[in-house]
Amino acid sequence: MRKLMVLTRVNFRAMLSALRLGRAKKGALGPGAVLLFFAVLALYLSGTYSFLFGEGLSALGLLEFLLPLMALIGVLAGLMFTFASAGGVVFGGSDTDLLLSLPVSAFTVMLSKMLALYLENLVFVGLWMLPACAAFAAYSGGFGAVFVIRSAVYIFFLPLLSTLLGTLTGFLSALAASRMRRKALWMNLMYLLFFGAIFAGSFFINDLPAALLENRESVQSALDTWLFAFGLMMRPQLWAALVFAAACLLPFLAVAYLLCRRYKAILSGLSSRLLRTDYRLTRLGAQGAFLALYKKEAGRYFGSPIYVFNTLFGGIIAVGGSAAALIFLTRVREFVSLIGGVSAVLPAGAFGGAAILATVCTTAVSISLEGKTIWILKSAPLPPRLLFGAKAAFNLTLSVPCALISALLLSVAVQVSPSVAVCVTLFWLGVCAFVAVGGLWINLLFPKLDAVNDVYVVKQSMSAFCGIFGGMAAIGAAYLPYVFGARLPVAGYCLALAALFFAASLALWLLLMRRGAQRFAAL
Repeated sequence: MRKLMVLTRVNFRAMLSALRLGRAKKGALGPGAVLLFFAVLALYLSGTYSFLFGEGLSALGLLEFLLPLMALIGVLAGLMFTFASAGGVVFGGSDTDLLLSLPVSAFTVMLSKMLALYLENLVFVGLWMLPACAAFAAYSGGFGAVFVIRSAVYIFFLPLLSTLLGTLTGFLSALAASRMRRKALWMNLMYLLFFGAIFAGSFFINDLPAALLENRESVQSALDTWLFAFGLMMRPQLWAALVFAAACLLPFLAVAYLLCRRYKAILSGLSSRLLRTDYRLTRLGAQGAFLALYKKEAGRYFGSPIYVFNTLFGGIIAVGGSAAALIFLTRVREFVSLIGGVSAVLPAGAFGGAAILATVCTTAVSISLEGKTIWILKSAPLPPRLLFGAKAAFNLTLSVPCALISALLLSVAVQVSPSVAVCVTLFWLGVCAFVAVGGLWINLLFPKLDAVNDVYVVKQSMSAFCGIFGGMAAIGAAYLPYVFGARLPVAGYCLALAALFFAASLALWLLLMRRGAQRFAAL
């Protein structure tokens, strides 16, 4: 048990080390701040939907379905956060061979890595259930001791299910990486299907109470059979909570035992694959150094599925949401007229779209992903405008089409005037330029060149965190006048912000040519 606890602590600290602001110990504030952010996000989202669903289900006489419904959404949300990182956490790490050579069983090593992943899920999925239990108690009128014990069981044991599903998906991706030749293509397709299903389901989340009323018998049948663990949450007895804990814990331990039997074989397959593709000297067919660097960025990007969907997810949402608005044209226009017309929805739509597009930031991790082979770029006779320009240009290749397509489809769907549509589009393009150049500065300030795989860089590094939420924070600051009640003309304000973001991008670019080149040479 002592070995398990020590290994779990080491693996969890290693998982969080990528989020540190610096190399010093005082930089440990970074992981704590990120965990606090996800904790607040879980409490906010769960609190919003728990009381919304609680009110609707209580009015329909279906309040007993609230806890299973929120638990199922929480597990899926936790799986979405750990879907890509589980493979790197459980099957990654440069010290795994060393751990397996020590007098420690493979089961202990596997279980310690899964427990480290469980602690990450506990921050989001565990806290997700806290508002859900509070909403259920508020609408049912019971805060007894038994309910408090049941709530504690749900909070601490439900994350085991999301950890279990994340580990299984990580196993499949690691197995594919060790055996498949075109694994990037298949993994990209799998990620696309997974996030497509989540995106499609998000459109119907507000209709869940009504859908539950129409299909009550089939839902109850599912909760009594293959979703029986969630069905136990409908029972108020204490024994049901204990059975729920066992239903979460026993499969968790069983999967850890079964996977550990193939652990060494999977790690050996991954190591042999990585040794062949870690660095290869190949010829790039391109006219000029810029196109060669651009093709290199494209090959690196599409060769890493986790890189693609962690940085392109916002673009997929923007294009998919605008396409859905055009498909459900009648419902969208009815909703717009219901809340006061285009003038009422335009500010939130313009800034919301900009915030989503601000997450398309490949440059925030592109330098870190060079890893140990960064010496090749540093030793090459390349001016900074080519080196940084290729990375920024590839980022714009992804974000600009998403901005243009979304602006066109949404302007048609909500019937925005051409002048306003052009102003909003220019605002979005300014944000894309600001994010592309600003991401390079973020990565130069917080480089992570010693990560064991792409997962730690793309999902768990401080540069990735700042790249995703830094642009959103800038958009949020620009939206503050509307929050405090200012009635600014949307077209004029968006045009002014477009000029501001383009000017900031130019200033950052000029500074990047001097100070940025110096920081890059010092890496």
